[in-house]
Amino acid sequence: MTKRIGMIAGSFDPITNGHTWLIEQALTVVDKLYVIVGNNPAKKYMFTDAERVLLIDAVCDPMDAHRPKRIFTTFLDNKLLINVAAELGCNFLIRGIRNAEDFNYESQVLLINRKIQPGIETLFFIPPRELTEVSSSTVKGLMGFEGWEDVVSTYVAKPVLKALKKRVKERQP
Repeated sequence: MTKRIGMIAGSFDPITNGHTWLIEQALTVVDKLYVIVGNNPAKKYMFTDAERVLLIDAVCDPMDAHRPKRIFTTFLDNKLLINVAAELGCNFLIRGIRNAEDFNYESQVLLINRKIQPGIETLFFIPPRELTEVSSSTVKGLMGFEGWEDVVSTYVAKPVLKALKKRVKERQP
């Protein structure tokens, strides 16, 4: 039987409950999952590459606790994601779609990826309604305002909230 290997990629700055849900869904269809932390030159990051990988591991390690390791986190730098997927033997790219804008963008990327690596399929997952508003940008936009921790705690796991609180304290004069 062919091993089903998937890949989820993003900036994960920080990893949110939406990302976590997507990872959990991916594990229902793949035997091995790569979670790839990438850099978008148009974005300014709150956490370093290494910090983002460590936060993903902190959130994902409990998912792997009762079985052989299935989730592998790494950083991608200056390579096309679809080519890295091929190098790692991936059969699937896993993407989340929260709205029509995501669908339009992901559909275009899918078509380009099929030209570059026709053997790799893209699987789309649509999150439950309560996760469609969750994004790393939203989380960062809420930080620092009075009561932000209560709101953000509904969007991120405890290790991430702890790291965000630390970041806020570092920024205070």
